[in-house]
Amino acid sequence: MEDIRKNYKKKKPVFRMQDAHKKARLKQKWRRPKGIQSKIRLHKKGYRRGVEIGWGSPKDLRGKDPKYCLTPIVVHTLKDIHPLDAAKHSILLGKGMGARKKIDLLKLLKERSFKVLNIKDADAFINSASERLAKRKAEREVSKKDKEKKKEELAKEAKKKEEKQKEEKKEETTLDATAEGQESKEQHEKEEKDKVLTQKV
Repeated sequence: MEDIRKNYKKKKPVFRMQDAHKKARLKQKWRRPKGIQSKIRLHKKGYRRGVEIGWGSPKDLRGKDPKYCLTPIVVHTLKDIHPLDAAKHSILLGKGMGARKKIDLLKLLKERSFKVLNIKDADAFINSASERLAKRKAEREVSKKDKEKKKEELAKEAKKKEEKQKEEKKEETTLDATAEGQESKEQHEKEEKDKVLTQKV
């Protein structure tokens, strides 16, 4: 398949935009010529060839990846792999997937001998990703333990505060009670004195 592609590409001209060889500011890419007097647009002899349907790649090679000449298919879940054939399809792992999911997919693809286009070395990726996951898990456990410790410390501090507040309230109530008792005693003595003074002789 690759030989067919190479042979076909040899015959194919290089398509560049009009005057790209004259002006340095123009990129070496194809852009459709739009000028009224454009010789490339008018397909004049002796001028650059323009892009046409006839220059398209062969039907068997169209839409296939250049390395393996297989039809690339984007995969997101394990269900997407089951109907595929390793002899006809190559795999592109969809973006936005987590590391754990990627590891599971790659293991299954390796078993079924699929070609993965957007990961160079599947084994190296699996090893590095699993190490990262294990490290993250250990860090999470450590942070969880730290949080629990902090919670316990905060609970202890809250308990101590409550006990302190209760003690302060008790002291306040005892002080109030003693103050009230003294006031009532003084009032009683005053009343007694008043009675003695107001008595008729």
